[in-house]
Amino acid sequence: MKKHFQIVVEESADSLQLTPKGNLDGVAAWELASLIGEHCHGKNRVVVDTQHLNELSPFGCDTFRCRLSLDKLPVNQLSFKGRKGADLAPRGYKVLPFTNERICRCDGNCLNCRCSEKNGNYSV
Repeated sequence: MKKHFQIVVEESADSLQLTPKGNLDGVAAWELASLIGEHCHGKNRVVVDTQHLNELSPFGCDTFRCRLSLDKLPVNQLSFKGRKGADLAPRGYKVLPFTNERICRCDGNCLNCRCSEKNGNYSV
């Protein structure tokens, strides 16, 4: 692993979240794609949170896309999240919008909530 690049792995029985931190170049992209390939089996959901990536070199992006297509990871299983997610996600893969707001799943009656009953979105 590169000195100025790390990947935080959060794994549960059915999901995997990878948060790469630092600069994503070709070597770092290969490390990230390898980690996805190694840990994604048996997971219903894999999310790559890209909010802590500083720089994406064109070589890194191309290598990452190529590696993902070669590994044939399920499109409906893998999502990219964060401000850099749109730059990384190959065509056809999901990009989740990044938000700092915490979602409140309530019935609209809890305290300190701004709930919109019309569309079912709740935020604290």
